[in-house]
This record gives sequence, C-alpha cells and structure tokens, in this order.
Amino acid sequence: VIAETDGEVDFYSSRGGPIQQASLDRELLLKHKIADTNIFSRKVRCLTFDSLIRESGLSAIDLLQIDAEGYDAKIIRMINFEKVKPFVIRFEHVHLAEEDVDNCMNLLATKGYKFWCERRDVIAVLDM
Repeated sequence: VIAETDGEVDFYSSRGGPIQQASLDRELLLKHKIADTNIFSRKVRCLTFDSLIRESGLSAIDLLQIDAEGYDAKIIRMINFEKVKPFVIRFEHVHLAEEDVDNCMNLLATKGYKFWCERRDVIAVLDM
C-alpha cells in the first residue's frame, strides 16, 4: 500500500457478496452501501512512493496505473518527478473531489503531461 509514511495502516474491505471492495478510507465503503457489519479491517504494510521505488530498484516507470478508491490524488502528489517520471499515468477520478482532479491535472501539466479524460479515469501521457 502506498501511504504518506512508511509503516502500517488499517486496510478496510468487505466480506461476503459477489464484489470485494477495499479502501484505506472506511467511510468510502459505507458510501458504497456496504453494511457496517460487513466491513473488516487489517493492518497492512505501507510505503511512501519514494520507498517503493527505492525498494523495488526501479529507475524508470512506463505505466503507473492508480485505482485507489479516492486516494489517487494523494499518490500523484507523492511522486517525486525528479527521480522518476512515468511515461503514462492513469488514475481514477470518479471518487475524487473536483478540486482534487483539477489539482492533479494542473500538477501533471506542469510536469509535461497531456490528457485524455474517460468516464471514470484520466490518462496522462508525457508530451515528448
């Protein structure tokens, strides 16, 4: 899990039913009409984006796919574009506030990205 600090976080998930949903935000599961009694949590290891890059030994990223149920904007803000600059970043905007979507797109535009907007996702491609 990508987070703002290295360590552990509560990871919430639904139990039972045909669709498994999970998030770092318990409230998001409740908004998706998951009954309180069907939500469970467990501690999971988390890393900052920089720690993930360092531990994995990556020096370049072609595609960064983010589908973090409302946490997408926080992950984008964690990217150190001086260390790694993904060629394509695809993130889900449907669970983000309009202001967060605008801020993500403004940040990525300043880093040289162009955009395609889909119904649920934004695809940002580095303008070469």
